[in-house]
Formats: sequence, C-alpha cells, structure tokens
Amino acid sequence: MPRREQVRDAGYKFWDVISPFPIHGMDRAMGIRRSKVPRASFLGGLAGLTTGMTLIWWSGAYNFPLIVGGKPYFSPMFAFPVSYELTILFTAFATVIGMFLFNKLPMHTTRC
Repeated sequence: MPRREQVRDAGYKFWDVISPFPIHGMDRAMGIRRSKVPRASFLGGLAGLTTGMTLIWWSGAYNFPLIVGGKPYFSPMFAFPVSYELTILFTAFATVIGMFLFNKLPMHTTRC
C-alpha cells in the first residue's frame, strides 16, 4: 500500500480520500492548506462586540446621558446582552460571507 505522500509526489493534483473514519494528517499529506474562514469569523465577532459596546456607550454616555438611581453612564455589565447578540450576529454574517468569498462562490459558468 503506497504512503499518502507518494500519491501527491507522483504529480496528482485533484484527488479525494473517502474513509469511514478520520485519518489524521491526511489534509497535510494532500497539500490542503487551512481555511481562512475562521479568521473572518473571529474578525466578525470582534466587530460585533465592538459595535455593541460602542452603541451602548454612545447612547448612554454621549447622546442621551441620564442618571437613574446613581448608575454610571456606561458599564460593561449593562452593555453585555446587546454586545453578546451582536457578536453572534456579526460572526454568522462574517462566516457565510467569508465562505462565499474564499470559495469563490457562486461560480457562474458560461454555456456555449
């Protein structure tokens, strides 16, 4: 049985491996690089967290400052629910958009 790297070194560029169980190291042996989608997801989540915190700070401390019961103008505790939801929303959008961009989808073909 040939080793995994021998298939790649023989000059094959487009081949697939189908197995009922995971074979560790197969992606590296096939020459497949890591995806960039997790980086896009992380940046989307970071943008969502920043947007949520900035939104609550701007609305509570700058746009309409209102002291109720001695509460501060801004506290991360009060901004957490909005920031959490925006983090999830922006991460989902960034993941889907990143998948489409990095996979070059949709691939429209011209028919002759």
